[in-house]
Amino acid sequence: MGMKSVGIARGMKGIGRVRKRRFRPRISQRVNKTRPVHPRGYTLLERKKRRRTLIVSIALFALIILFSYVPLLSEWYMRVVYPGVATLLSSFSGLFSFSLYDLFLIGAVLWLLVIIVLAIVRRSGFVRFLFSLLRFVTVLVAWFYFSWGIAYFRQDFYTRCEVEEVAYDSEGFHDFVTWFIEHANQSYLDFAGTGGAETGKIGVTNGNSVIDLAGTGGAETGKHSGKGWGSGMKEQGGIGGRGGIDKKAIQAELESVYQKLHEQLRLAFPNGKRRAKPMMFEPFHTKTGVSGYFGPFFNEVHVNHYSLDFTYPFTLAHEMAHQFGIGLESEANLYAFIVCAASDDKQVRYSAYVSTLGYVLNDARRILPDEYKEIYQSVRPEILNHLKQNREHWLAARSAPLSNAQDKVYDAYLKTNKVSTGQVNYSEVVGLLVSSYNNFSRFW
Repeated sequence: MGMKSVGIARGMKGIGRVRKRRFRPRISQRVNKTRPVHPRGYTLLERKKRRRTLIVSIALFALIILFSYVPLLSEWYMRVVYPGVATLLSSFSGLFSFSLYDLFLIGAVLWLLVIIVLAIVRRSGFVRFLFSLLRFVTVLVAWFYFSWGIAYFRQDFYTRCEVEEVAYDSEGFHDFVTWFIEHANQSYLDFAGTGGAETGKIGVTNGNSVIDLAGTGGAETGKHSGKGWGSGMKEQGGIGGRGGIDKKAIQAELESVYQKLHEQLRLAFPNGKRRAKPMMFEPFHTKTGVSGYFGPFFNEVHVNHYSLDFTYPFTLAHEMAHQFGIGLESEANLYAFIVCAASDDKQVRYSAYVSTLGYVLNDARRILPDEYKEIYQSVRPEILNHLKQNREHWLAARSAPLSNAQDKVYDAYLKTNKVSTGQVNYSEVVGLLVSSYNNFSRFW
């Protein structure tokens, strides 16, 4: 009995061991199939990281919202803090002849794709993916606003420069239009250059400011969205050519005038460095009608060299205004006009009037319909030919689907940044011109 009991006990013990060996691997396999097991310290670290991400993101977004509702605070930031930010970013980007902004956008898209792919491949979970996406968005948004975007929330031109806003009335506006066309006719210069000027996207420039100009028809404003339609296949030279101006000399002249007027315009000077850079994807921007834009992430000015020569100074001056901290497109147009019109360089001065004339004619047709034909015919035929050629130049390269898509995206971008009129804001420069006449006409 004793021997049998021992044998049975040993057998039972052996069976127990076998069962344990078969059972444990199954538990381990089941755990591995459901989710990875992390050390306790890893989980705590991940929770702390997520908590920190939430706190930082909420704080930054709350601060941006505060700036958007307190123009005085935004004005302080743009006058006191932004000049240092602009100096730092523009000094770094000035070391490179190519656009860091364009490269940054490419990098941002690739970064977003990596976040999505890693979330799928690693099966890291939806919550972890959301936090990765939140960090990505927070970095982009914070960089944009604190590097420049707060400019959209600062005090408007009237408050900033202590200019009284003048209400439109037929008689007063007729006097202004007469004065403007008289000076435009006097400034006419026949040189090889015609191009689209104006700007927008985080300052994009619009070369489509005018027009129908067929026979006695009027001026029709294009979509003021940062567009300048054109064709890179146009011939150079002659009245509508490109490449006939010294662009470095023009930039030096604009820098000189900005320095001269920076106190009256309430601008910090020098506010970093401004180096006009070519667009990395210029053919694409030409098809969408963009003749210039300001890249806020690295404080860079970009000009589409497809633009014809006579609008190049105005386009560049517009983008420079954005770099100085002017967010609204109408105000950037105003600053570009004031600076170009105050220049001693005839090419630069003519660019001011020919690039703004379309907006003036559009408003004249709306406000003074009975007198519009007479007003239109008072413009020198050579200037009307420039405007007509400018429109045809940009239309020749325009891709309707791309252009319309760019219009919608940029319009939404402006409205998101509290520019309620969207791309129509470009044309609102006329009201600013009328109101600022008494304060700045002595420079024109």
